[in-house]
Amino acid sequence: MFDKILMSSRFVVLIAVAGSFLASFAALLAGGVQTIAIVAEMVQKIGYPKGTKVLAYSFVEVVDLFLIGTVFISSPSVPTSCLSMRRSRCPTGW
Repeated sequence: MFDKILMSSRFVVLIAVAGSFLASFAALLAGGVQTIAIVAEMVQKIGYPKGTKVLAYSFVEVVDLFLIGTVFISSPSVPTSCLSMRRSRCPTGW
């Protein structure tokens, strides 16, 4: 009984994997858009010394977005062989 419930719930993990992929894509896309906006702002404000600290902080935020996106996309997920009905192909513990 427990095995049947466990095997039928394995597809629920796909929701988490798909959500992680979407979150990664959104973070990388937001980082790209924000980079373009920061560079455009930097070109407009050439010669303002006070703006350099704000721009440096903005670039740190963008790098943070890219790192978050990279972590989400490289997070471990369920091996595709475990999604099939053959349990012998799954690593120990799956």
